[in-house]
Amino acid sequence: MYIPQSERSLDPYFKKVKCDKNCIFNFKNLSSNNSDLFPKSCKTVCGELRILEDCDLSEKQLSELFKNMKNLWGGLKIVGTNFTNLNFLENLETIECEEFRDFQCDENTKIHDLGGLKNLSSIACMEISIWNNSKMKFLDFPKLKTIKYPKNVYTNKNLKFFAFDLDPEFCTNSKEMEFFMNNRKLELELFEGKYCQPPELDSEICQIPEDQCKTFLGDLEIGPEFVELSKLKNIEVILGNLIINGTKLENFEFFENLKFVASLDKSQPPILIENNFNLKDIQFPKLEVFFVKKKINSKNKNVLQRVGIKEKVIFSNNSELISTKPKFCNKFKKSLKWQFDELLIDGNECVTQCMFPTQNLTARILDSIKICQILCANLEINEFFDLPESDQLNLAFKHVKRIVGDDSEIMIFGNSKMIEIGLTSLKSISCAGLQISNPKMKKLNIPNLQNLTSINPNSTKFEIYISSESPEFCITIQEMEILLKIDNSDIDHIFGKYCKTEFTDSLCKNPEEECTAIFGDLTISKYSDLNHLKFLEIIYGSLNIKETNFKNLNFLKNLKFVAQMDRKSFVWKPENLKFSDKPAIIIQDNPNLVNVTFPSLKRIRSETTESMVFKKNNSTISGSSEICFQLRNSLKLSEMAPIFDDNSCEQLKTKSQGAGEAKYWIFLIISPDDGIVGIL
Repeated sequence: MYIPQSERSLDPYFKKVKCDKNCIFNFKNLSSNNSDLFPKSCKTVCGELRILEDCDLSEKQLSELFKNMKNLWGGLKIVGTNFTNLNFLENLETIECEEFRDFQCDENTKIHDLGGLKNLSSIACMEISIWNNSKMKFLDFPKLKTIKYPKNVYTNKNLKFFAFDLDPEFCTNSKEMEFFMNNRKLELELFEGKYCQPPELDSEICQIPEDQCKTFLGDLEIGPEFVELSKLKNIEVILGNLIINGTKLENFEFFENLKFVASLDKSQPPILIENNFNLKDIQFPKLEVFFVKKKINSKNKNVLQRVGIKEKVIFSNNSELISTKPKFCNKFKKSLKWQFDELLIDGNECVTQCMFPTQNLTARILDSIKICQILCANLEINEFFDLPESDQLNLAFKHVKRIVGDDSEIMIFGNSKMIEIGLTSLKSISCAGLQISNPKMKKLNIPNLQNLTSINPNSTKFEIYISSESPEFCITIQEMEILLKIDNSDIDHIFGKYCKTEFTDSLCKNPEEECTAIFGDLTISKYSDLNHLKFLEIIYGSLNIKETNFKNLNFLKNLKFVAQMDRKSFVWKPENLKFSDKPAIIIQDNPNLVNVTFPSLKRIRSETTESMVFKKNNSTISGSSEICFQLRNSLKLSEMAPIFDDNSCEQLKTKSQGAGEAKYWIFLIISPDDGIVGIL
């Protein structure tokens, strides 16, 4: 039975962080039924503390329970309560979350702010959610100094902070926003509200530029009559929009210390620079990041949809130099330490000279491409291309870093002499799909691909079709690993085999103690050494577990991917349209197996639609449609998988329903013959 990560036992986490066994509170929801078991004498409590709508304890009772608790290790959920404040947690100093637990304060209809957490100084959670508290007007973390990753979590993902669907008057103050922006790994994923008006302005916070002002509150507009540029040299933060319009400025060097521009206005870009005809440079000496509010149109947190503008800096109708020379745009991008979605110059991501409405590439326009880093075109190189020497092509595309086209697919096919793709610098594709089919192609050679985004409005999957008639065509395990780790990649239509590879301490042919990957098929029996499997993450082949006494699959606790690939070549012939009969995972003849959850498994790539097959295991799992559907949904399998003793999930469900109906009707028929008057 599949159990979501957020619902799994915290016992391994408690062991990892060395919790005092007398300070563990391991109950689902806190209530009067279990409050006597709360370790109220402990300074550090281990557990996911859930105070939900069914909590029948008063604020006074909670205060008594938590009066000694300074550190909480596990997670915190305060959801659906009627509390007006969190004063019962006033002594809490740190919250340290398990990787898949969060800090949530959601749907509390009477809470005004979080000021009750008056001593909270550190939050170590992947996600902080402040959502749908209809009377909340402030955050108010008076002593919060740190938001960081939980212990033992290693990831490139940003920490996420949500604050939305709060009181219409909800506001955040300047210190809170500066704290958020100074945290390079914190992403304000959804943040609604406005800036609080400070009780009084001082020399460092101003609404009119002053010599000592460091934080400007409001929109800063610099127009043709603005002459006191020296008053802007100390400004570090603009809490609002920056608008520079109609000036004779040549550069922005007067912003000597500007680091952050943070706008909460959903209708305007954070930075708008227009009608400055003398502008010669667009660089800000120290600018690091800008933020714009994202608006959502749903109160259901699970189906959020963003609308409104994206993060942008817009330059419009400035000097011809800025509009036509891509070096300024690229220099601006490189100067920022944080990335952003779009920078627009005169309405385009690309300069005018790099926009080509024609589709067919010709030798005539190659000279124009030479200046481009961003090329806007539906680029088509076909049999009509008057092909120059290859070094001329290399020279023409030397500076091109990005190609922007319409919503079609990338198609590389029918090239009779092409033996590899060779896009060695390609990192990201955002298209409707990718089709590659060349008869003599032997390899891809796209080693740095990291991201695939579908722009197909009918599907979030990025569809991939790759084939070659060459029997030598192969995919490297590095390429397969990249595709496996991109969650939305559809990799079921890649026809080929794995390239030969060199074995290392971590890549093995047979299980060894330090192996994280197996190249080839893996069979696990009752004679297998399970210690050799504890670090295994990827199997480049199939997995067969047979004739064991295992009750569960926890010995594969780190296995994330099983990727079968044994189609030697693909030619469009009827006999080649048949699927392989060998599933990627087969689990058979394990009479004691009652739990089929793989603790960490994310994806299966199989040569057959029946990618996961169970045969002759414990009857507890063999007849359960619930287990079958849970496996299918958690691993996003096809409708043909998994299979339990030759039955699909739908067949198991029909059989269980049919069995119930059969008993009912037999009872009705037999009862009169036995003379039974009452029918139960």
